[in-house]
Amino acid sequence: MRNWTLLVFMMLSFAMLGQKSIKIKKKYLGIYAGVIPAYEVKLNDGLTSVDGIEISFVLDKDEKVEIQIGDEKKESTYTVLEKIKNDYTIEVRTDGEEYVEKLELKGKDKMLIREGLYPQPKATLIKN
Repeated sequence: MRNWTLLVFMMLSFAMLGQKSIKIKKKYLGIYAGVIPAYEVKLNDGLTSVDGIEISFVLDKDEKVEIQIGDEKKESTYTVLEKIKNDYTIEVRTDGEEYVEKLELKGKDKMLIREGLYPQPKATLIKN
């Protein structure tokens, strides 16, 4: 009986440790702004140019994010997938939308890199 109690205690301890969420340090939270560079899209009738557009992310301590692309503004939540030293890999999921935003936060450089949704190029945003 004693062994079972010890085994259950160890299993619960490991389960609790495995579910700890990663938090972004307070000094890396805030407003990151930049531009999605201009690019071209191949459509049925040829190439179409898309102008560059301003983009910003506001990272909040409550794992909330405000995204503004041009005049469109939306709020969502983020999850930190990985932390390596002062760099974070972030995933942003917006309710009602199928795509997932992938972000790389480079803490030392105070830079946020947004993986573009195809065919958009990557966008580099700098902390204000």
